[in-house]
Amino acid sequence: MGVAGIRIHGLKDSSGRIAPKGYDPFKHFSLRGQRFWSIVKCYNPGGRSSQERYAWISKYLAGIVEKAIEIRKNN
Repeated sequence: MGVAGIRIHGLKDSSGRIAPKGYDPFKHFSLRGQRFWSIVKCYNPGGRSSQERYAWISKYLAGIVEKAIEIRKNN
């Protein structure tokens, strides 16, 4: 198993507002004394619209999971 992050921002909420980029949640956690942000890759979906960002996530999700597993095996 591995851990990966995908920033879910730039998407429209139920009110039609575009969500801003939030903070990196991995900065607040550690694993065996090592900060998560130093071993967990956090991705920013590409695209200018909600549809493009969802498409980016769909296209790259399998590769993101594989990379997380690879990182976990090496740490």
